[in-house]
Amino acid sequence: MRLLFVSHQNKKRSKLVEEVFRNNFKTQSAGIYNDPVTSEQLNWADVVFVMEEHYTEELNRRFPELCAKKKIVALNLPAILPEDKQELASFLEKQVKELI
Repeated sequence: MRLLFVSHQNKKRSKLVEEVFRNNFKTQSAGIYNDPVTSEQLNWADVVFVMEEHYTEELNRRFPELCAKKKIVALNLPAILPEDKQELASFLEKQVKELI
């Protein structure tokens, strides 16, 4: 399964989440504003995870036809995540696995 993780700038949250799932899934990450998500990435992904709900609206505005065909899931992750990687991995695995 191919997972795409999208955050505001693709600097922290989406990169961290991508790292957590890289061993079990094919993953990519992108931003809304910096390192912006592309139509190629959306076509590639089986599931798109956005860090906050309002990013779904922005993706739909930019790529309405592609988004209509995709499963887009809002994780609603806080901007500040646990620094302990094990704690973060446990939190994310539980949340994401329930959604795929």
